[in-house]
Amino acid sequence: MRLPPPETQRPRAPRRPDPPPWPRPRPTLAERYDLSCSVSSGATLRYSDHDDQRTRYGKLRVGLGCGARLGERISLRVSLVRYPVPGQQAPWDPDFTYDLSYRVTDRLSLSYSSYTARFSGDGADVVSSLFDGSLRAALRLPPVSLPLGEGGEMSCTLGMALPDPREGSATLGCAAPLTDKLRVGLTAYALRLCGGRAGGLEPGFHLCRQLSGQRPRTGELRQLRRQPVALEPVRGRRAGPSGRQSHALLPPVLLSACAGGNGLALVARC
Repeated sequence: MRLPPPETQRPRAPRRPDPPPWPRPRPTLAERYDLSCSVSSGATLRYSDHDDQRTRYGKLRVGLGCGARLGERISLRVSLVRYPVPGQQAPWDPDFTYDLSYRVTDRLSLSYSSYTARFSGDGADVVSSLFDGSLRAALRLPPVSLPLGEGGEMSCTLGMALPDPREGSATLGCAAPLTDKLRVGLTAYALRLCGGRAGGLEPGFHLCRQLSGQRPRTGELRQLRRQPVALEPVRGRRAGPSGRQSHALLPPVLLSACAGGNGLALVARC
C-alpha cells in the first residue's frame, strides 16, 4: 500500500490575496482647517454710560466666534459681538473682533488684531477697522510648577506692542488650574507713556469653571472684557468598522462659566 506524502510535501492551497485597506474618510472642511466655534454671553456688572456718564448696571452682550488654522503657523479668529439692549453699546464697543496670529517659534508669536472693530459708526467702517488693528508680540514664559498635585503648573505670557513698545501697553498674564475644572488668571497692564505723564499698572483677573464637556487640552486665556475665555476641548472619536477610529458624528461641546474684573460670561464651544 502506498503511503501519503508527509505534511511538509503536500501541495498548499493558493494564498488568498490580502483584502484591500480600509478606505480613509476624506477630511471635512472643519477638520482640514481645525475649525472651532464658540457662543458666549456676558454681562458687565457696573459701567459708565457713554451719553451722560452715569453709573449703570447690567450691560449685556452676546458673541459668536470661530477660529481656523490657515497653515502650520498661521491661525485666524473672528468674532461677532452684539449688545441686545438698545443704547448700551458705546462708540468704542466692537461690532466684531479679529486676531491673525503667526507662530514664530514654540514660545514666540506675532499677532495683528483689533477688539474695537465696527461695521459703521463715527468715521469707522469695515475697511478702516481692518487697517486699524495693532501688531503685538507674545512670549510664552517657561511654566512654573505649583504644589497642586500632578500637572499643576502656572503658565505666563508676556505681550508688547510693535514696532515701538512705548506706543501700546505691555501685558503680563498668568493662569493656573486650581482643580481639574477650575482655573484662575491674572493680567497686569503697563500703560504707555503719554504726553510726558508716567504710565501705570491696571490689573485684570478672571476665574473660569468648566461645567460640562471633556477636559480641555489647551487654554486661550484672555481678559474677560476683551473676549471671554475660550477653552479648546479634545476632539472626540468613536470606533468604526474593524476597530478603526472614525470621527464622531457630533463634536464635543465644552461649557464654561467665567467671572472677571469687568463682569460675567458663559461660553459654549465645540
